Order: sequence, then C-alpha cells, then structure tokens
Amino acid sequence: MDSFWKDFGLEDNPYDSRPLVISKNDRKLFVGRKDELVALNTLVSSPKGGIVIVEGEVGVGKTSFVNIFQYEKWTKSKFLPSFEKVELEENINPTHFMLSVFSNMIHNLERVEEENGDGASKLKKYEIHQKAKSLVARNIQTAWAGEVTIMGTGGGLSREKKTTEPLAVLLPSILSVMNEWTNFVTSKMGYSAIFVPVNNLDMISDDTIIEFLNRLRDTLIDRPAVWWILIGKPGLFSLLEAKAHRVSEIVTGGPIILKSLTLEKIHELIDVRLDNLKISKKVKPIVPNEVVDILYEVSKGEARYILKRISDIIFRFKTKFPTEKEIPLQVAKEMLIEMAKQRIDDTKISKNEIEKLEKMASKGKFQTKDYGNFNLKTAQALQYFVNKFSKLGLVTREESAGKAVFYRTTGDVNMLFGKQMK
Repeated sequence: MDSFWKDFGLEDNPYDSRPLVISKNDRKLFVGRKDELVALNTLVSSPKGGIVIVEGEVGVGKTSFVNIFQYEKWTKSKFLPSFEKVELEENINPTHFMLSVFSNMIHNLERVEEENGDGASKLKKYEIHQKAKSLVARNIQTAWAGEVTIMGTGGGLSREKKTTEPLAVLLPSILSVMNEWTNFVTSKMGYSAIFVPVNNLDMISDDTIIEFLNRLRDTLIDRPAVWWILIGKPGLFSLLEAKAHRVSEIVTGGPIILKSLTLEKIHELIDVRLDNLKISKKVKPIVPNEVVDILYEVSKGEARYILKRISDIIFRFKTKFPTEKEIPLQVAKEMLIEMAKQRIDDTKISKNEIEKLEKMASKGKFQTKDYGNFNLKTAQALQYFVNKFSKLGLVTREESAGKAVFYRTTGDVNMLFGKQMK
C-alpha cells in the first residue's frame, strides 16, 4: 500500500476517515475546534476528577476531538490518556463495565510508561499494580459467566478459568482496588488524573443510557482523580436533565457541542493532511475540490463520510487507471452515484420503501407529524419507516429544536435522490 500513495507523492492516505489518535503526528493533522478545546480544558481543570459531556452528530469528529484533547492534557499536564474507548452496549452489566474500565486504565498506564523508557518494567515492583492486574485477570470469567472476553485491549492480561467471587460482591472488590490503584497512579507515578472516555452513546437507546447512568451515578462520581468523558449525540445533556436529573447534577458545566466543520475548514483539513504527508515538493489534490463540495452538501458536513467517499473513489479509480494521478470531475461524480446506488441496493429494501426514502430525501428535513406528505395515515406508520431506515444508516435524527424532533436522509441517499444532485 505504500507504493500506492507514493504514486501520488504521499506517505499515506490523506483522506483516511478513521479518528485521529493520541499522538504528536495526529495532533498536526487536527484542524479547527480551538474554542471547543479551550472550553473543555476549562471544565477539566481539577485533578479531583468529574464527568464531562461531548455532543455531536455521527461522523462530526467527536472521537478525534477527544483524542487530541487527551494528547494536549497528557503532554502539558500529565493526565493519563485512554488509548481505547470503553463502549456501551444494550443491557451491559455495571460490573462488566467497571472491570473493562479498570483493565483499560491498567493498559494505558503500562503503554505510557513503556513509551517513557523503562517505566513499564518499574511497574512490576509495585504491589498494588500487580494486585490490580491479578484482580482483573482472575475475575474476567466470573463477570462474564463463562464467556472469557474483555472490552478494549485490557493491558495484555492473561485469561484465567477459575471463578472467584459472585457478581454481588465482585463490583465492590473492583472499586476498592481501583481506588487504591488510582491513588498509586497519582501519588507515586505523578499523574494529575486519569481519563476514561465512554463512547457509543449515540448508538444505543435513550432508555439504556438513562438506566445505566442512573445505576452507576454514585460509582462514577466516587472515583477520585478520574475524568469521565461521555461522548454522545446532540441533546445528551438535555436528556439527562429531563430523565436522569441526579446524573445531570454531577456533570461538570454544560456539554461541549461539536457542530459540523465549515466547508472552508474541511478543505483546510485536507490541505493540511496533504502538506504533512507529501514526499514530493508539489502535491495536488487527487480529486477536484468540487467533489469535496458535493460530499459536504449531501452529508451536511459529515467529515467522516466525506473522507471515506473520497478514499473509495481513489481506490476504485486507481484500480482501473493505475497510471493516472488526478481524477476528472465527471468521472468522480459518476462513481459517487454508482457507490450510492450500490449502498441502497445492498440494504435489500422494497420498492415501496425506496419510494418513501426518495420522498424523505426530496423533503430535506421532516417530522413524523408530516406523515401525510408520505401518503401515510398516521405518525406511527412514518415512525416505522424512520426506525428501519435509521438502523440501516439511511436516515439520521437531527438536533432537536426545543421538544421537536427532526429527521433527514444521510449522504448516499441524498447523493442518489436528494435535491443536491438534481
């Protein structure tokens, strides 16, 4: 793959849609969000720990933002970063969650100390660190009732098959050792505090979020020197205020809300990546700027979608025309339409559902009370289609205006049916 990008005078893919990671190199690729970084830094100013919320639409760059923030706090204030996100799933057990969190904490400390030189080997002499590793390894099978698995990388812990305490007493045991280990990290190892980003909150139901956070409220807030970063969809904080007030009360400040980057910033993002990855003196964008404009319009500024689709175009084009260095605009447009059509075809939805999807795209933004515009008799009937299309990634919920909830079709749907491509 190296030679592929070297043909374009680049070290690597400047359109990589994966989130930026916690590193010096990726910090150079980060564009915009200065005010949001300052705001989050203001909230996360105490070594005592707490809970903060980062909200934004899917694909807007929440994970990249949190990673770059962690890099800043790690390098400037010696906060222990988290290289793996803890992800929530429907029906997750609090004990499973805290065991995963603790495993990731241990792994993050070992990784950072390893990068510092011989720090990782020094950890072996501390009894509390070995005690923490042993507790997690010993109780994995107990927590999962026979399923030996752990979320994240887990610090390279070995899997043991012997069971120990029942779940009823396992959580207090985890929390007790975690508190002792956290004190060791801050007092002996010199870290200011520990980050625990909790991801995937925009992929699970509101009821699951509320139930889970209500159950873990005291558990989260009672962890000294731990900063929890809850990463979710727009309106997460408002949801907590309405349905989990006791949880919202312990959130530090208001939410950090990430809007889509402007089109100008998206172009800047690509230019910065091209400049940082170039191995030739002059490197031109591989696709015309107009392609970026089109993708921005159909996706409402979803950076991940824009970068992913540009990468797709380049790979497809290079396969067919390996000697070419630039992709003509018309060819790029035709490829975008072709990929959008394939995306819809792959969902296997019916002709009637396609008709409903096309009407949604032509409307731009809609509410379930608009059911009459879709030749439906009730709001519930329209909600059925919305729910199905949402699960397929064809429709997304927009940020609510007050109590109103709006929906819109996503990038590939708009590419195929929307007014943007008419």
